Amino acid sequence: MLQMETPQTEEALKAAKEALAIFRELSSPEGEGTALRVVSMASLGQSAFEALQAANQALKTFKEIGHSKGQAAAIHSIAEAHVGKQSTDDALFKCGEALKLSRQIGDRMREVAVLETMVTANLLLMNGKKAYAAASDALAVAKSLGDQLLEARALCLLAKATGALGETAADEGIQAAKDALAIYQGLGLQSLEGEALVAMAAACSGRQDPTEALACGQRMADSFRQRGEKKEEGLTMCRIASIHLSNKEPDQALRAAQTALASLQAAGDRRGEADTLKLLAQIRLEKEEPGEALRVAEQACTLYRNQAFPTRKSRDSEIACIKAVVDSNAMMGGIDEAARVAGEAQRRFHGIKEKRGEGAAKLMIAKLHLMRQETEDAMNALVQAPPLFLAVGDRQGEAEAWQQIAKIHLNKGEAGLAQRAAEECALAYRKLGDKKGRAGAAQLVADVHFALASVGAGSPQEALRAAQEAVSLYQDLGDKQRAAVSLHILANAQLMSQSFPDALKAAQDGEAAFKALRDPCGEAGSLLLAAGAHLGEGEFEECKRVAKEAQDLFRQGGDQVGEDSVEDFLDNVASYEKGQLNRDDFRGFSMRSVESVQAGTAKGAQPRRERASRKPRQMSNIADIELIKADTSKDTKITLAFFEGFESRSAGGGSRPAPKAPEAAGGFSKGFQDGIDKFGAPQKEQVLYSVRWVQASAGRGAAAGPKKVGKREFAKEEDKRVVSSMQLGAPKENWGSGYGKTNRLFAAAGEQRGV
Repeated sequence: MLQMETPQTEEALKAAKEALAIFRELSSPEGEGTALRVVSMASLGQSAFEALQAANQALKTFKEIGHSKGQAAAIHSIAEAHVGKQSTDDALFKCGEALKLSRQIGDRMREVAVLETMVTANLLLMNGKKAYAAASDALAVAKSLGDQLLEARALCLLAKATGALGETAADEGIQAAKDALAIYQGLGLQSLEGEALVAMAAACSGRQDPTEALACGQRMADSFRQRGEKKEEGLTMCRIASIHLSNKEPDQALRAAQTALASLQAAGDRRGEADTLKLLAQIRLEKEEPGEALRVAEQACTLYRNQAFPTRKSRDSEIACIKAVVDSNAMMGGIDEAARVAGEAQRRFHGIKEKRGEGAAKLMIAKLHLMRQETEDAMNALVQAPPLFLAVGDRQGEAEAWQQIAKIHLNKGEAGLAQRAAEECALAYRKLGDKKGRAGAAQLVADVHFALASVGAGSPQEALRAAQEAVSLYQDLGDKQRAAVSLHILANAQLMSQSFPDALKAAQDGEAAFKALRDPCGEAGSLLLAAGAHLGEGEFEECKRVAKEAQDLFRQGGDQVGEDSVEDFLDNVASYEKGQLNRDDFRGFSMRSVESVQAGTAKGAQPRRERASRKPRQMSNIADIELIKADTSKDTKITLAFFEGFESRSAGGGSRPAPKAPEAAGGFSKGFQDGIDKFGAPQKEQVLYSVRWVQASAGRGAAAGPKKVGKREFAKEEDKRVVSSMQLGAPKENWGSGYGKTNRLFAAAGEQRGV
């Protein structure tokens, strides 16, 4: 059996391959299979795919000689490789096989190891119940073996699992971590005491109060200091700093990290020093001190780059530090310098065939292009990232790249392309098992279907499914802000499906959630959605009452454009009430988010209306609002004409240049323009103007269009003639809290004479 102190380094991998060659020369299948397992273990520090390949070869070798114990070990190695490449579902499947075989042959040590991997995989999936069950089983087996080290490890895993279960299990988890710490201290394993502290912090996270973990950590640090053990003191203080940072206490985190850095430098621990410098960079960025963040991040990069035998962990840390350097320069206005650093990193990682680093650098470059409003350049960088991440099994990076691609397509009005990218994003997060990522991707999918619906191509069922998933996931995560936003999306998806009672309930739930968050604009948005539900039910008086209540809340929040938007909505409600617009065609609102990084105006576009400043938060959210009208044609003939131009308006009047129709549309009658004048929005400042003309049937003044292919998901109604959209503004940095710069579009649709 090969034993190595540091199994995931280039040196360890080289030694394992040499051993493999020797066993092959000796024609020793058992030794060859064992060496292949060690190659797999060492490869995890470099490439999870190579680790998986070696583990599969080991399994084949052990099967050929009928070595059951070796087969169980090899299957376990395959599971660990799947964890390394972020395929948690595959990892759990293989763990099940390995666990069954280990129990059949009575290999209790392997059983514990497999159960530990199952805990890790379930924690990645944020499945606290299954993680807790596996950790409990591992603890029981470890106790039966009388192995205190295994018992302490199982106790740490149990503590981490309780953190995922929430407040009810926190006390049990904290006690488990204390028991593990006592075992490590009794065995004299000072280097492992920090693992118990990390486990205790995880258990405390269940009740969102790290006080007990911090107190325990401080006692440990004081003990190490008294014994003159600088390295252990520094590592403990670094863990304390991480706990403070996770608890949004950057000042306390800074003091602890500075103490840790001094101790580790005195001990000559270069790796610990690099990790602490990386943490200091994150703290400085949290405190919005980019100058200091830049200084320590550059020092950390140098230390990571100069390591003789870099591991996967150290490479990932180096990537994080490069990102901190880029972000720091960008925060100080040095976009050119940030671009230079990102470009150099991309070329270096490409040269050493570090695909994860190269993909991360592409994301940094794309972000900088977006800051400059260089959308095409950003897209060119982004489209190269997913294959790089896919090649190394980095689901997180792949999902982030697809998410940005989808948002850019959505903001450009390319809903079809956005749909594909959003689906790829959702798939990557689903395979990764990241609940938070899955929820964000679900919101994005719903946004895309809202955008598609505005051109008659969205799926109400898919939008509803995605919205329900987002609400459920954010509620499971305890993220009240994003859960409230998801209720907006759910209400709109139900409007889109014409489930007006359900939409009203979701809107009311959203109103209560935003009220608890003391967010008047979010509360107003919920009321506007509720007004839409009343409109769908034909309850015009209640619709107007609720809309006016929303207007009052926008006023309280200092959101003038929100007030204006409600005023325009009420004008069109009056048209619905008089029968001038067809209420049965109402399908909710078109809602989509615009990244806060794109706060400026794209090249060649007209400037947007200025709003009161608010620090942006990175969050997918509803932003644009446009009434969706169903395609209710009874014929199979349909003509679509799309126009985008700019129209200047003012309160006292102004000219309105009529858009020119493309030749394919056939031509517009005077009644068409009269209809727009009659039912258009009140004249106001410069707005984006677009018109969609849909001919319901031949013989109404326009040529017949091509045959319609496929069946629409909207129920058939009476007619579909004109849809006009005009920008009516948006509240502050985002409707319903800070979600990035936004536009709010509103379109009235219904019968127009003379079309």
